[in-house]
This record gives sequence, structure tokens and C-alpha cells, in this order.
Amino acid sequence: MSAPDAFTPPVASAWPLVRRVALALFAGFWAVYALALMPVPGIEAIRGNLIALTVVLGGFL
Repeated sequence: MSAPDAFTPPVASAWPLVRRVALALFAGFWAVYALALMPVPGIEAIRGNLIALTVVLGGFL
């Protein structure tokens, strides 16, 4: 058994969790975006934050 095969970085085991969290945030963004089409006061700030978070996560993934 060679050394690279014996070592698994901890990031590899966390990657499915990172993907699930990113997909949940993306789905949450679209849910809030749909709510933002309704006239609810204060929803614009939340929608702007989720847009920024989705862009950052999209660049990371």
C-alpha cells in the first residue's frame, strides 16, 4: 500500500456535507426570491444577502 492511498484528507469526507449545505442555501435563496416578489416590507435586504451568499458559494463550488 502506497502512502498517497493510505492517507485520506479530512476535507474529502466533509465534501458531501458542504454540497448539501450549498444546495440547501441555493434552494432557500429561490424560496426567498419567490417571497420577494410579494410586497413584504424588509424582504429586500434579506434577498440581497442571499444573492451575495449564493454568488460566493457558486464561486467556491
